[in-house]
Amino acid sequence: MDSGTERNTVRVTIYNQPYTLAVSGEPGEVEALAHQIDQLMMKQAAAFDRVERVQLFADAQRVFDSHLPAIYFGAPYVYVATSMRVLNARPTTQRPALLRNADELAATK
Repeated sequence: MDSGTERNTVRVTIYNQPYTLAVSGEPGEVEALAHQIDQLMMKQAAAFDRVERVQLFADAQRVFDSHLPAIYFGAPYVYVATSMRVLNARPTTQRPALLRNADELAATK
C-alpha cells in the first residue's frame, strides 16, 4: 500500500538505546525531538527530588505524546537480576530496566 509519502530513515538514541525510525517528516526535526526527550530522561534519572523526577518524566511524555503516532514492531529480550532484598521491581524492555517505577523500588534490611 503506497501512501505517496516519502519515508526517511533516522537513527536516534534515547537513554543510551539506539532506535531506527522511518519518518515522513524532516529527519532533523525527529533528531531534535529525540534529543529533547533524551535530555529530559537523563535529568529525570539523575534527580534526587521526587517531585522534580515526576515533573521531568511528565515533560518527556508530553513531548513524546505531542508527536504521535509511533508504532513499535518489536521489543528486545531483557534479562534482569536483583537481590532478594529488592521489593516492587517490575522490569521493562527499556533501559535501565528497573527505573520505570523508580519511585516504588524499596529494599528490606
